Amino acid sequence: MPIRTGSVFWVILMFVVAGLQFNDPDPVPWVAVYGACGMTWLLRALHREVVFLEMALLGVLIFWMGALSHGVMGLIEVGSIGDMFASMSDDTPYVELAREFFGLAMTASGLSCILFYTR
Repeated sequence: MPIRTGSVFWVILMFVVAGLQFNDPDPVPWVAVYGACGMTWLLRALHREVVFLEMALLGVLIFWMGALSHGVMGLIEVGSIGDMFASMSDDTPYVELAREFFGLAMTASGLSCILFYTR
């Protein structure tokens, strides 16, 4: 897949995901991170390289994933993968953390691709 086609896909995906975050209890950091990642893909689609910004965002995502990793561990230890698709409850606080972790992992994967695929 050419980088331009892939960039357009990721731009749309990141802006849709950012828009979905407005119903979250803490939308600001999520809209900001997904919007910033969408902007890096948009710049790539326009043939503008912002490698420093991409690397900085990737670092933020990896750090943030580390902070949420205990949710994934809770999912593995206490719950099941099916809990990821169940409704939220006070008995399963790890589910929301695991969902956030995997959202960041998807975004970090995309940024990794843009950094390494274009080199």
